[in-house]
Amino acid sequence: MQIFSGGVRREGFWHDLHRYAHVVRYQTYAGLKSEISRTYLGVVWWLLEPTMAAVTMYIVFGFLLSSAPPNQRPASRAEFFPFLLVGTFAWQWFHNSAMLAANSIILKSGIMQQVYLPKGIFPLVSVLNGTWKFLCTFSVMTVVLWLLGYPPNEAYLALPVIVLIQFTFNLAVGLPLSVWIPYFRDGSAVIGAVLGFVGMASGIFFRPSQVPARYAPYVYYNPLANLLTAYRTVLLDRGWPDWWALSRVAAIAVVLLALGIVMMRRFDLKLAKIAV
Repeated sequence: MQIFSGGVRREGFWHDLHRYAHVVRYQTYAGLKSEISRTYLGVVWWLLEPTMAAVTMYIVFGFLLSSAPPNQRPASRAEFFPFLLVGTFAWQWFHNSAMLAANSIILKSGIMQQVYLPKGIFPLVSVLNGTWKFLCTFSVMTVVLWLLGYPPNEAYLALPVIVLIQFTFNLAVGLPLSVWIPYFRDGSAVIGAVLGFVGMASGIFFRPSQVPARYAPYVYYNPLANLLTAYRTVLLDRGWPDWWALSRVAAIAVVLLALGIVMMRRFDLKLAKIAV
């Protein structure tokens, strides 16, 4: 379907992405290169950020949980750190992607004043940047887990599926937020607070099975809780993930992504003026 508005010829969303694929590739590469050049640690910081967060939670919750009942704490502190590591890496990927995507159109308002580009490119580039960083650090994390006594196993074959579902979910959350933020600039603070709550409720430092039985089902309404559980099942428990739970997350991601695409198509031309 072709739409003509304001003298600009607009194609379908996916056609736009295909047409401007070279722009997506360049913006992704340029963004990663710029981020590396701004810090002395460069790529190393990608690994240190989630690791430091995991260490912090290990120090706080590891010692606090050591006095909890046996059925509500990890078997040992040695097992708790890998548990936190996996949860923190996956959570940081979602959090960083969502926040960067939400603010992407505001940050790129200068480019939009110079040339027409489909606005969906900007949150997509943000999520792709976060994905490349996650994949780099995730590969290092698997080596660390191996050294800690969690070697690769046949269930690793499920990891590409889990990663793909989370990538879709990250984009599905970031896309509509990127449309909303230009209209409500203070929304970044609101989003940060909401994401912080979602992260704590996702099970970064606890297993959903530790939640009282009457509340446990509500934890799994959170898509991230299912994703974190899937990663841990594969990486730590050496088992296959719950495919039914992952299919629910995938369905939610597809619905949210469709909503984001509709919003992006509706406000595409208006965002260049609002984002200034």
